Amino acid sequence: MTYLYLLIGLSMLVAGGTLLVNGSTAVAYKLNVSKIIISIVIVGFGTSTPELVTTLKASLLDSPGIAVGNVVGSNIANILLVLGIAATILPINQLRKTYRRDAIMLIISLLLVAVAAWLGYVNLPIGIIFVASLIIFIVYSYREDKKTFSVTQNNDDKVENETYSKSVYIYAGIAIAGIGLTLFGADMLVKSAIELARNFNLSETLIGLTVVAIGTSLPELAAAVIATIKKESDIVLGNIIGSNIYNVLFILGVSGLIEPIIFPQSIITFDLPVMGVVSLVLIFFIWFGKVMNRFVGITFLVLYVVYVYMSYLAVS
Repeated sequence: MTYLYLLIGLSMLVAGGTLLVNGSTAVAYKLNVSKIIISIVIVGFGTSTPELVTTLKASLLDSPGIAVGNVVGSNIANILLVLGIAATILPINQLRKTYRRDAIMLIISLLLVAVAAWLGYVNLPIGIIFVASLIIFIVYSYREDKKTFSVTQNNDDKVENETYSKSVYIYAGIAIAGIGLTLFGADMLVKSAIELARNFNLSETLIGLTVVAIGTSLPELAAAVIATIKKESDIVLGNIIGSNIYNVLFILGVSGLIEPIIFPQSIITFDLPVMGVVSLVLIFFIWFGKVMNRFVGITFLVLYVVYVYMSYLAVS
């Protein structure tokens, strides 16, 4: 039965990822904004919902290792695993100027979480700063993107009205339905994977560092793979950038508003530096407009395997 749930969960992720990409792309055209801002706001937020639910539950249950580790582990998985798989399937082309603004916000989120780690916690005031920073970023991004998109939109980005003839609310509903399917699919897949891991006598800590982090990144993976196959590279990269920014500012921020989160020392000394390094690598590719080819994708995947192995040694 566990294997059946695993298969059903995977199927829901694929279906949900397809709906999410199709719906969000249509919303972008209907609102006359680029797919990049849609992928950051709608796709990024929607696919980060599993991390939010998991972190809130862990925070309320006084499990800071899971609460913080889930966010940090998911961000690492998003870059090394999700982007690695996407780039291995099809090279990801960079739009340097378009993504620089988002790269700067990613740097700001890293600096804020570094300060929180130095203090050792995220409490109410820090949570307010995190959430307020995210809101400012979203509002600014939407205004700037809508303004520049209307000026720079080229013929390749223009779509005849009849292509997306339905109401924007219908397409938004499709995207939301896709988010729902990915959430249910991810939940089913995670529970099945945890049960299988326990059957093989793996430790709870290792499950949290790997299975839970990977599981909550499955919506990003599903959306990225579907978008890659459809050659929607804007959605692939925007999804990862948006999710990583949301994971730090929104998830840790909201969790801190509800219940203060204490950073475990092991995460401060190992996992957070790893997240910082891989994030800076991503920012390097974005800033200098480098193409993430298959070699980069495979390298990312190898590095993720190394990270998982080091995590295994750390808890053994």
